[in-house]
Amino acid sequence: MAISDRLIAPDSNRPRKRRSSSQRCGSKTTVDRPSAAYTDQAAECRAVPLSASGTGRVHPYAGGDVHVYADTRGAHYILVVKGNQKKLRRRLRRLPWHEVPLQHRTRERAHGRGEIRRLKVCTVRPGLLFPHAVQAIEVKRRRTNRTTSKTTIKTIYAVTSLTPEQATASQLAELIRGHWQVEALHHVRDVTFAEDTSRVRTGTAPRAMATFRNLAIGLIRQAGWTNIAAATDHYRSRTDHALQLLDLET
Repeated sequence: MAISDRLIAPDSNRPRKRRSSSQRCGSKTTVDRPSAAYTDQAAECRAVPLSASGTGRVHPYAGGDVHVYADTRGAHYILVVKGNQKKLRRRLRRLPWHEVPLQHRTRERAHGRGEIRRLKVCTVRPGLLFPHAVQAIEVKRRRTNRTTSKTTIKTIYAVTSLTPEQATASQLAELIRGHWQVEALHHVRDVTFAEDTSRVRTGTAPRAMATFRNLAIGLIRQAGWTNIAAATDHYRSRTDHALQLLDLET
């Protein structure tokens, strides 16, 4: 069974207040294996209600503790730590990443920009940073606009219940990248198609509408559009072009 088949990747969570003491990492390791061990006094951290999204088989989650939910389903999770998780993000940032060697690197060019992603993984005592978490992840994303030459660097942190034997650094990078692709899809559905303000809420209709929106986005991108909002305006006024996307003629 593929890793992504049993993965839960929540996108919104907030840890409770906990304290930690010294933070230390070991050193030598091989690529695609944890580069360091993090030891400290055990700390507890609980998740508040959230909505889950991610790659592979994603389980809708409306409340309770994500680690408990994952455990009862025999699944694993990757938690991408966002700005509203200040304490957890601070603890991850303070890990001695400078002692951790680079374990995965990708470079790509698309949408008028170049992007370099560097990933490091540090093993942690199970449950120390987050319940059932055994690895902490740091991703540095360097983007350069090929038109303006402007460069931005963003650091992303995550924790996961996947062990080194269950997922290599390259596999973790792929899973996290998939998480952000789903995030981008949700953003388009909300901003361009105003999904959150939809009044379609009965039975399976909301799921059907989400499927139609995904289909529309997929067809628009397949047609070569990079601006979904502009494409939507175009096809709204040119229904004959919209039918051509479905290989239908007026």
